[in-house]
Amino acid sequence: MSKRKFVSMVLLALASALCLSCAVFFTACSINIAPQSSQSTEQSGISSDGNESGEDSSGNDGNSGGEQSGSSGGESGEDSGGGDSSGGGQENDEPQVVEVTSVSLDKTSLTLEVSESETLTATVLPGNATEKAVTWTSSVQSVATVANGRVTAVGSGVATITATTNNGKTATCTVTVNAAVPAITQVEGATIDGTDIFMVVDHTTDSVALLNKVTVSSGRWDLYSDILGQKRIPTKIAAGSDGKLQNGDNVFYIMLENENGDLTAVYTLTVYRSYAVSVNYYNHKNVLVHSETAYTGYEYALNFDYSTPGYTFHAWEEEGAAYQTRVLWDALSLYADMTANEYTVTLDANGGTVDTTEQKVTYDEAYAFPLPEHEGHTFLGWYVGSTQITEANGDGIAVWSYAANQTATARWSVNRYNVTLRRNDTRAGSVSGAGEHDYGEEVMITAFTNDGYNFLGWYDENDELVTADAYYTFIMGTDALTYTAKWDYYTVTAQQFSANGSVSDYNNRKVSAGETVTLTATPDLGYVCLGWYDGETLLTGNATYSFVMDRQNITYTAKWQIAAEMIPFTFTSTQTTCTVTGIADNTVTEIVVPDYVTDISHGAFSGCSSLESITLPVVGVSQTFSSGSGYQYTYHYPFGSIFGVSSYTGGIKTQQFVYVTDDSGTVQFFYEDYYIPASLSSVTITGVNIPNYAFDNCSNLISVTIEDSVTSIGYYAFRDCTGLTSITIGNNVTSIGDYAFDDCTGLTKIYYNAVEVADLNSSSNVFYNVGKIGNDIEVIFGNTVKYIPANLFRVDSYSPNITRVIISDGVISIGNCAFLNCNELTSIIIPNSVTSIGNYAFSGCSGLTNISIPNSVTSIGKEAFSGCDNLFQTENGVSYVDKWVIGFDSSLTSVTLRNDTIGIADSAFSSCHGLTGVTISDSVTSIGRYAFDNCTDLTSITIGNNVTSIGERAFYNCSGLTIYCRAASQPTGWNSDWNFTDCPVVWNYGENNVADDGYIYTVIDGVRYALKDGVAIVVIQGKTLNGIISIPEKVTYLETSYSVTSIRGSAFSSCHGLTGVIIPDSVTSIGRYAFNNCTSLTSVTFENPDGWLRKSYGSASFYISNLSDSSIAATYLTETYCSYDWSRS
Repeated sequence: MSKRKFVSMVLLALASALCLSCAVFFTACSINIAPQSSQSTEQSGISSDGNESGEDSSGNDGNSGGEQSGSSGGESGEDSGGGDSSGGGQENDEPQVVEVTSVSLDKTSLTLEVSESETLTATVLPGNATEKAVTWTSSVQSVATVANGRVTAVGSGVATITATTNNGKTATCTVTVNAAVPAITQVEGATIDGTDIFMVVDHTTDSVALLNKVTVSSGRWDLYSDILGQKRIPTKIAAGSDGKLQNGDNVFYIMLENENGDLTAVYTLTVYRSYAVSVNYYNHKNVLVHSETAYTGYEYALNFDYSTPGYTFHAWEEEGAAYQTRVLWDALSLYADMTANEYTVTLDANGGTVDTTEQKVTYDEAYAFPLPEHEGHTFLGWYVGSTQITEANGDGIAVWSYAANQTATARWSVNRYNVTLRRNDTRAGSVSGAGEHDYGEEVMITAFTNDGYNFLGWYDENDELVTADAYYTFIMGTDALTYTAKWDYYTVTAQQFSANGSVSDYNNRKVSAGETVTLTATPDLGYVCLGWYDGETLLTGNATYSFVMDRQNITYTAKWQIAAEMIPFTFTSTQTTCTVTGIADNTVTEIVVPDYVTDISHGAFSGCSSLESITLPVVGVSQTFSSGSGYQYTYHYPFGSIFGVSSYTGGIKTQQFVYVTDDSGTVQFFYEDYYIPASLSSVTITGVNIPNYAFDNCSNLISVTIEDSVTSIGYYAFRDCTGLTSITIGNNVTSIGDYAFDDCTGLTKIYYNAVEVADLNSSSNVFYNVGKIGNDIEVIFGNTVKYIPANLFRVDSYSPNITRVIISDGVISIGNCAFLNCNELTSIIIPNSVTSIGNYAFSGCSGLTNISIPNSVTSIGKEAFSGCDNLFQTENGVSYVDKWVIGFDSSLTSVTLRNDTIGIADSAFSSCHGLTGVTISDSVTSIGRYAFDNCTDLTSITIGNNVTSIGERAFYNCSGLTIYCRAASQPTGWNSDWNFTDCPVVWNYGENNVADDGYIYTVIDGVRYALKDGVAIVVIQGKTLNGIISIPEKVTYLETSYSVTSIRGSAFSSCHGLTGVIIPDSVTSIGRYAFNNCTSLTSVTFENPDGWLRKSYGSASFYISNLSDSSIAATYLTETYCSYDWSRS
């Protein structure tokens, strides 16, 4: 019932009680109706122990006397002292009221966030207060509300919660409510971990609309594509910049604001767009066996079963562990975990034996089976059925490939062994049965005997008789056999009559009847064979005798005697050496020593006082001695040693050199006096070598002939042979020693026939002091000569008096310095066989007034005719000898050769620095080595159509040169290094003006350019450029315009006269060293000085500043950054 109705009923009951009992006094209850507060209030009584105070101490319900209500318009209830008059008919004394003295709260301050709640507890004192009820109020209900002490936060701010007793006692608690921190509580289709949100979408999803998928606790949110919050996505649709999600992670940012608009949280949203990847299954050999497509971001479960013969499958593995179903993020490779099976192979030896009959094998692995044995057979291998599975050594041909137990059977081949049959005499008979035979085969060998021979039997390898029968049968075993058939035969003995020779090795030698025997007698040197004798009967006068062996033993004897040419001499000899020790008649006028004599003893010809000429195969004697210390010394004796050291009438005392060499090659000299016949004037040498000092100081010799057998002439060989007037040098001499004819002052004629002597060096002085006393010398080169060696007649410090030279046809080459400084030579005829004349060949031959150079000559060496002023013809600054260009005038700047010019000599224009252009006429056929070497200003040369040879490096160091050739291509006779500097070449000039590198080269206003495809490049210049050069932006050639874009490396290098350069805006690159060594260059003006970079090989690029200053620019280009490539974009 309502509180108002309840109060009325109580009042009625009290009135009735008073009337019925007629009590002398009654207790009146007054009801106070408190005015309603504007604040929300709630009243409650709290005891000191915290119990609700609605029940008094007597145990009556506190509401029995009346009910209080905090609601608007509520009536006051009866106090606790009132009682029901009908409640037992007893009167109660008036109760004592205990007033509240204080009230307190368990918290005086409280901090909450919106929606949070907390309960406050009020304590009323004293504990026995009659009325403990309190009323709760909030100062700001929009911040916090209170009911029965439970405070609920509503909005941010500060509110005061007040507890008030009925008698007006109060207690307060300050409540601070913070604004709620917004949080994302749910994103549909995603997982949230802290501030990380992860969502997976399938591969067909291009975007995700998040507007209705994101749930927040409070506040508001926005979607951004960047973490700085600068790229807001107003549609709240997650997509890429092109409107589509990319495969894999797509990262976005959700930013939350509280109700005050403050940023409170940033969430990272990763939208992972699934994409297709490969799942590859590999077998145990890492071979791909299956592949399929799966999508990332989803679980992948195995769905491929695999098996293969010979293996047991266990699991699919990932990184060494069994694969477990998981979410894929990238491609997946799975590998089969399999074990190879083991099988048993039964071995069947197939007639042989084997150590074991079973063998374990593992599938797919190498294996080897034991080797069986079978006498007389060769094992071929183990087979399964008809398939061979092992080599003959038992090793498996391949890995085991049968997925089951097998039986392997041995296969064999029957061995064949060789039977070799021999005969002690091939003419005695023949044999059969030889060759290869199978093991176990019955073999029969047979000997067939010819007439006149007696078969002795078959013999084994130990020369033991096997059988005397001509037929022998046996079973072939396991070894090769050799049997020899033997017959009887006879002996031959060859013997010699004396010890001065040898005969064939027939000393009781066995020979079969009918065999042809050849006997040879070889006498020692100095003896001749008289023939073969049977006793005293001459069989043949020849050294060789052949006959057919009869059925008897034979002895024949060889006889010989001293050769006729050796009768004048005493000598000792063997078949390889012959030493003359003396002469029987020392009155002879001529001695001819045979060519086979190898040595002549000291003093062998002593006392030959009438001797006029001598022919020798060997000159001088060499003897070797051993010293006590173990060294060996060899004494080399000269020509005079054969006449001895003892004086005799008619002998001239001649002092000659003896030189000694030891093991280390050390040479020592000493003089020895020999007595050479005064009458001796002529020597002919027929040997191989003329030793050093051989005829030194033999002043009485007049004539020396060196025969064709001689190959070398030693140094000082004929020194001081002052009486020598002529000498003949044979065909086969290949080397001539230094000073070989030194001081042969009487020499007037030299017959030179050597085909090819090795070039002599500049200090050889072979004919030193020859002709020094003024006698004229004539040199005749025979028709066997091919090469006149270098420095042949070169003599230091003076001119040999050679007045006449005859060069026969056949000479091909005249060597360097061959006739250097032969200034008495007035004319020379060079035959048509000569093709080359060497450097300085006739240099210094100042007496030459006439020379004819044949058309056969294709090259003339450097300064070949320097100093031959009487030969020179100078026209237009060019010096000629005959029809060859030899030199130039130093002031020469351009060259047009005579129409009859046939050749340009080596180095003819070398270092002609002023020369800028050359035209070589069609008459020219040869251009020599280094012909235009170091012509640094030469920019153009035109080569006629008939040049067939150009020497090496003809244009060396002509770096600014363009070569214009009338020929369509390089002739075969040009040296491979003719264009060593790699100058551009225009072939077929006249019909073509494009060089072999694709450019047109030309000089325009003094500057040399390379033109191509509308672009002009400044290339290497001649060194005569001077003053200031302005490079234009464009040049015109044959009515075509070309843009100047670059300056090539080294273009102006060493242009010492260049003082200034103006570089146009069109130039964007300058090569390394372009202005190197431009010593006078002080100003470089860039029409566009900005944006230039320098770069060296292998380094970074750097900008170049201050190029607007022409002086600094010049310094940079010539010095500071000279070695860099320059470029401008």
